[in-house]
Amino acid sequence: MKDVILADFSSSIAISNCGSVQVKKVTDPAGQTGSFLYELSRADESAIRFDATKSFSDTLTVDGDFDLIEDLKTGTNYTLAEGALDPAWALQTISCTTDGTTYDVYRA
Repeated sequence: MKDVILADFSSSIAISNCGSVQVKKVTDPAGQTGSFLYELSRADESAIRFDATKSFSDTLTVDGDFDLIEDLKTGTNYTLAEGALDPAWALQTISCTTDGTTYDVYRA
């Protein structure tokens, strides 16, 4: 026999195989402030969460500011994009750290 689910259960139980992403702003020079809009989504525009959320966006404002985005569906096609920046700022890098190893995933 196979288990069969006949209803949307995502809002009534915790799903334990979800991932998380921490988005952290680091300014150069250090210690600066600004308005740093970003958006996390998937390249194929599919949901990032089981509740059908397709993207998450927020604005970080100071050096070291971060968001921890949890309850994400597992996958390899996530994209992180930074929004329009004040002319005083330019995007230099986006890096990903997993299992203690850091990878550059964007370089201007």
